[in-house]
Amino acid sequence: MKADELEKFQEKLGYHFHNSSLLELAMVHRSLINEAPERYPESNERLEFLGDAVLELITTDHFFRHHPEDPEGELSRKRALAVCEASFARLGRNIGLSELLQLGHGEEMQGGREKPSLLADAFEAVCGAIYLDGGMDFLWPWFTDKLDAMHDKLEASSVDTDAKSALHRYILHNGLEQRYIVLEESGPSHARHFRVAVEIDGERMAEGAGTSKKRAEADAAHKALLHLKKQQK
Repeated sequence: MKADELEKFQEKLGYHFHNSSLLELAMVHRSLINEAPERYPESNERLEFLGDAVLELITTDHFFRHHPEDPEGELSRKRALAVCEASFARLGRNIGLSELLQLGHGEEMQGGREKPSLLADAFEAVCGAIYLDGGMDFLWPWFTDKLDAMHDKLEASSVDTDAKSALHRYILHNGLEQRYIVLEESGPSHARHFRVAVEIDGERMAEGAGTSKKRAEADAAHKALLHLKKQQK
């Protein structure tokens, strides 16, 4: 990666790295390791792992402090809207990551530069690199500003449906069966609280909660998808 490209990106980001090698590593997709292991011995996957955890912490703390009236299920729903592939891919595209990704030839030919999954992973990796380079001083306010900016848009979108749809596609693709079970319904009529479980082939995969049955099902679907993702790693 050229020095002037790194400099322009840091100017756009609003953060200048003390150790620019961390930023360079954040751009290296694993497909490049397979093609040029001598030049690129490591990919951005470890930074992605770190960034994912740091961003989830920031998001959880932010929503906990700024939405004191929300129950646990609603906080989980808000976090699921923010900490997801679609949101991170959008943020990654906005800061210009698609132009800087370092990809193997095969991935490049398959349009990897615009794949939401790769952009989201790279965004997490960049955030992990910022955290290692400068701690939370820049990252925390920078990311919470973005959370506030996209919160209304996320609420207006139907990401609840997306989680259930994504799980349904997984179920159909793998020839499985699923069902949602209402475990608990409580609270007065103006402040209902639902707890729902989702079963896959008779096995309880996850539980979710929310202020409506739909939101509780979406929360359960999101958690089930995370569980399935971990199983596949």
